Amino acid sequence: RQMCIRDRLRTPLTSMKASAESLESGIVDPKIASKFLRQISDDVDHMNHIVSDLLELSRMDTGQISLNLTEVNVKDFVSMALERHLVPAKAKNISLGTDIPPNLPAITIDTRRFLQVIQNLLDNAIKFTPQNGRVTINSNHDASSVEISVVDSGIGIAQKDRPHIFERFYKADRSRHEKGIGLGLAIAKHIVQLHDGEISLDINEPTGSIFTITLPIHAAYIS
Repeated sequence: RQMCIRDRLRTPLTSMKASAESLESGIVDPKIASKFLRQISDDVDHMNHIVSDLLELSRMDTGQISLNLTEVNVKDFVSMALERHLVPAKAKNISLGTDIPPNLPAITIDTRRFLQVIQNLLDNAIKFTPQNGRVTINSNHDASSVEISVVDSGIGIAQKDRPHIFERFYKADRSRHEKGIGLGLAIAKHIVQLHDGEISLDINEPTGSIFTITLPIHAAYIS
């Protein structure tokens, strides 16, 4: 579901205006006033996130992004990414795990930007996986590439949405009620491409999704 940026921005702006007008009306109950203030704060954070994503994508489009490449151990990198999602996973009793062979080649990446990719995939995996589900990061390699996959047992992505899932401003049916403007996966794809890699979506049977990042051999070196 593609919408213009104006429509994506209108929702938080409308909410902020309504909350401000409610406060201006002279609310005296501290609990109610606090509720409206929290809503304004949430809407401001939402707007900041939108603007940040738009600026990031603009810099990528104009070639203003330079990569700070570092050789990274995949297992250590994945552990760091998972650690940041322990709390939201625990809140839904979702099991987080890894399946990474010990002899996996190191990868050469911009750690900060590549972490943004993995975190986006983990955020989505946890968000769309029901209580007591499972999210796993798997990795393997062959002579020409290294793969890192985020696998979940969630609600999956409808067939009609799959060809468009990496398009800018596209929001699949499963996320139509979520905040955001549909740039997360577009930015993730762009970052992966900056590393001369590819990102793809597959079905996880019987339920869920598999997002796989493939880095070519010139971006992954045998330890």
